[in-house]
Order: sequence, then structure tokens, then C-alpha cells
Amino acid sequence: SLVLALVIAALLLMGGLIALFWKPAPPKVVVMSTGPADGAYHAFGVRYQQILGRAGIRLVLKPSSGAVENLERLRSRQDDVTIALVQGGISRPDDGNTIDSLGGVFYEPVWFFHRTAAGITGLPSLSGRRIASGLAGSGTRLLADTIFAASMFIDSPPPTLLDAGGLAAARALQAGEVDAALFVS
Repeated sequence: SLVLALVIAALLLMGGLIALFWKPAPPKVVVMSTGPADGAYHAFGVRYQQILGRAGIRLVLKPSSGAVENLERLRSRQDDVTIALVQGGISRPDDGNTIDSLGGVFYEPVWFFHRTAAGITGLPSLSGRRIASGLAGSGTRLLADTIFAASMFIDSPPPTLLDAGGLAAARALQAGEVDAALFVS
């Protein structure tokens, strides 16, 4: 009976030590929501894919319209997404959802380009203009909506925000199809 008690105590001690120090192995397959296939987020995803591949982890990239869609995929676990690149400031702490962040990866400046001939000199001169402002579901579009809603074009029509981002927005600006383009990159 003393031997049985010692065996049980040893098993309990071993079980406690294993539970204390055991760390599960990282998953072999991880799904990441990136951004448009021609965008910076997707390019970063490709780099992470290469880096994780060297460690034996397969990173599956799911292109999206951008940061807002990436955040939604994280929240809903849509397409088995467990990681994503998301612009800072698009998630509100009071929205009831908790998303853990690994931290900031890089700064993303806001770029506003306009055609010289358009005569744009500030926010008021954007009244009625056509602005390529990112795809619906992108952080760029959310930022554009926020900026132009806060600008309150009371005495004049607000700018028309067009659903174009990345290379499509740059091409539209060069072709004169839009007066200005907003980029976050």
C-alpha cells in the first residue's frame, strides 16, 4: 500500500510538471487574410509565407479588400482566418470583440495625390470632385469616409468617393478618370 501511494504521488507530480511546462506545438497550417493581390498587405503576406515556410509552417494567404474585411474575418473566423494585417485605429475597444494584437508592424502614412489641373488647394476645394478612395472593406475607404464625414460640406456637395484603390486608383488618376486619390501605404 505504501508502494501504491508512492506510485500515485509520483504520477501526480509528473502530471503536474507536464501541465506546468508543456507547450503545444505551433500549428502546421495558418490562414492569413491579407489584402488585394496587388497591394502591400498581400506582399507582406508573401514574405511571411516564405519565412514561416522555412520553419515548416504553411501559411495560406486569403486576399481581401483590405483591413476592414481582414478584421471582420478575424472576428468571425471566416475562411479559418486566424491572423491578418489590420490598420491601427479601425477597431473600437467598446465594440464587444477582443482581438489580440502582436503589435505594430510598420507605419502607414496617408498619401493624397491630385491632378495639378484640378486646382485642389484644401478640403473645401474637394467639393464635387471624384476621389479614388480605396475599395469597400479597406482601411483606406474607412479613413476616407471618416475624413469627409467630419469635413461637413454644408454649403456644397461632398466629393464623390469611388471604389478604387492601389494600382487601379493610380491608373485612374493618371488617366484623368478621377481628380484625386487617397492611399494608405
